[in-house]
Amino acid sequence: MVGHSMGGLIATRYAQVNPGAVQALALTGPVLGRWSALEEIAAAEVIPDAPIDPATLSRDPAVGAAYVADALVWHGPFKRATVNALLTEMKRGNAAGSLGSLPCCGCTATRTGWCRCPTQGSVSRRWRARTSPCASSPARGTRCSTRPTATR
Repeated sequence: MVGHSMGGLIATRYAQVNPGAVQALALTGPVLGRWSALEEIAAAEVIPDAPIDPATLSRDPAVGAAYVADALVWHGPFKRATVNALLTEMKRGNAAGSLGSLPCCGCTATRTGWCRCPTQGSVSRRWRARTSPCASSPARGTRCSTRPTATR
């Protein structure tokens, strides 16, 4: 199963809730761990009538610009039900922790490029910790920054 961004959260939660239903998990830029901007929106009495700030999506301004220009992306304000559902599932995913022995491959952007972080079932725990062993680094097993897009 492959999941990108919010789909990474959905894929991870599916694998956690349905052990054995997924043979492997590949995540790119997953919304895992903690998303402080979303927590701020949830805490507001009235959700601002504004779309997501593209600066919270990536360290690369070109990614934000492409997001804003994409006609297939919802550019309206967050809905309370969506905010609550995302936060609930992020909390549940963090609490569930390990994915057991499920083969996982997580890819997320770093300041110097993409980092592939092969894991054996511990994707959410590793992302929560914001670092993980990186197969693409010169010395296998060295540590690299793999903060998910959601920790802005």
